[in-house]
Amino acid sequence: MPTIIGSIRDGELAKSGYSWAAVRDATSAANAYIWQSPGQAFVCDYPAPYNILAISRCFFAFDISDVSVAPTSATINFHGHNTDAANIIVVKATAPDLTTYIATADFDAIDGFVAGSSMSGNATDYSAAFSASSWNKSGWNAITLNAAALSDMAALDIFKIAVVEYDHDYLNVAPGDHAVRSTNMQTADHVSNKPYIDYAAPPPEAPYLGKRDEGRGEVGDLSAAVGNRDLYPTKQGVVAEPDFVLHHYDLDHVDANFSITDTTIANPRQAPFSKRFQLIRTLGSGKTTQG
Repeated sequence: MPTIIGSIRDGELAKSGYSWAAVRDATSAANAYIWQSPGQAFVCDYPAPYNILAISRCFFAFDISDVSVAPTSATINFHGHNTDAANIIVVKATAPDLTTYIATADFDAIDGFVAGSSMSGNATDYSAAFSASSWNKSGWNAITLNAAALSDMAALDIFKIAVVEYDHDYLNVAPGDHAVRSTNMQTADHVSNKPYIDYAAPPPEAPYLGKRDEGRGEVGDLSAAVGNRDLYPTKQGVVAEPDFVLHHYDLDHVDANFSITDTTIANPRQAPFSKRFQLIRTLGSGKTTQG
């Protein structure tokens, strides 16, 4: 299973203030923690005498330029550190990239983020909510990526994500119980426990196993009895019932005792398999020929 390590341009952005809207909907953070690990997804309303609210979001980037086909499955993996009190969710972000560190101006760099509204239905979710009760604060945590994430892995060159606290930051619900909700995770600045993506590439396209044919006919100017043979095109395609004709241009040569009759592909340029194909004898001499 291929693995992609996170970029060192990741980090945590933190904002605090005296009202929920001023903090949660801010366009800029007060602090950017970019050269340290861990980072945290965090929400807290500190009681008197402080009477302030605080939010932290973690942003990550992964080089996925070598992924050209949507994986069949993928997980993003974080190593926990010390705390595990916040439910979290992974959403699509617009920063950082692979050359520029996350910055205070990226606090709301979440695809679809709308100030004053829940991220649910606006942001692009890349995972389901991940429960704090399932978080391993001293080991690895694998978060399953959803179909939107798998599709973007094939479409994009840089996979940008934000990890945010779910119950309040994501849903835009002001806390009121003075609890500290924080889930810490190592960033790519850690010496060994760097975040990474594991993904399963789709299997290569299987060859189409043709039907057995016992007819007579022609390919080009050749004519012979097929007898009891199987046709195996080299790419997946349509193989018709016995007694058919395959009209296909530019065949280099055909070297076998066979013929194909009475089925037509209307547009040879759009034929579902290439001009090169194999004919494999399953009885008799067992000779394999290729044209």
